[in-house]
Amino acid sequence: MKKIVVVLSMVLLIFACCSFVGCDKAPSEEGSANEGITEDDSIIDKIENVNYKLFNDEYYVKSVDNKNIETVLIKSNIDGVPVTAIGVNAFANCNQLTKVTIPNSIIKIDNNAFLGCAIENIVLPDTIETLGYGVFSSCKNLKEIVIPEKITSLYDNFNGCTSLVKVTLPSKLDSIGVNTFANCTSLVSIELPYGLTKIWNKAFADCTSLEKINIPITVETIAQLAFWKCKALSSITIPEGIKLIEKYTFYECKGLKSINIPKSVVSIGKSAFYNCGNLSKVYYNGTKGDWAKIKIDIENSVFETDRFVIYV
Repeated sequence: MKKIVVVLSMVLLIFACCSFVGCDKAPSEEGSANEGITEDDSIIDKIENVNYKLFNDEYYVKSVDNKNIETVLIKSNIDGVPVTAIGVNAFANCNQLTKVTIPNSIIKIDNNAFLGCAIENIVLPDTIETLGYGVFSSCKNLKEIVIPEKITSLYDNFNGCTSLVKVTLPSKLDSIGVNTFANCTSLVSIELPYGLTKIWNKAFADCTSLEKINIPITVETIAQLAFWKCKALSSITIPEGIKLIEKYTFYECKGLKSINIPKSVVSIGKSAFYNCGNLSKVYYNGTKGDWAKIKIDIENSVFETDRFVIYV
């Protein structure tokens, strides 16, 4: 009996202590020390139809309320807090948006930010370090773009910009990624910077007006389909160091009349020069014996013999 009384007394004592110090709730249930602002909890400010969202002590442009908006002036700060990014799909499919002013506070434009807009010209500040994929894709009225100097790689950024006629690339660009300028059907020429190392799949596919492109000697990779159906391209020089001319690289480049192939090439992939019916001069920087060692895959009828090959 005494033991029961002692146990009951201890239980009552513990209960009284807990009530005194307020231990009825575990710390993790409410107001834990490591809680912070998450994206879902962050503040949204609406200014002139544009929604800005606070995240990690900086604002980014999240969206617009009116998809029929025609002009946008993006704020550089809100109450002293900088606006540093334009978010995913922020202005996507605003098909009447023709003018956008971007402040120097912006360092990132995220994926599909201006997808399908009616922008004709836009000035990108030099502060921008990142362009997301699809950022200006299907902007069918975009005519000219200067890409900021801090950008070192591109990926599917201007696909379907059918009115684009002038592009200025940054001097430190290393890679032109998949579909970057695909279907830019008005692009006649483009200057690739020295230091560029990679031209990826479909980078210039279906650029049907592209007549001239100089590939710098720093390029190490030209991926398959890179110049697929560039029907106006009349001549091209493959830089020394390239080992593979990948499959479908110059597929249906019907205007191609001459090409310079370096001695470093050891393989020409399937259909790399398929339906290049006007190709009649192949300048090869090697001997006839070197040429014979190149593995030439099927559907490259122009190379069935070496009758068009000029050894230089």
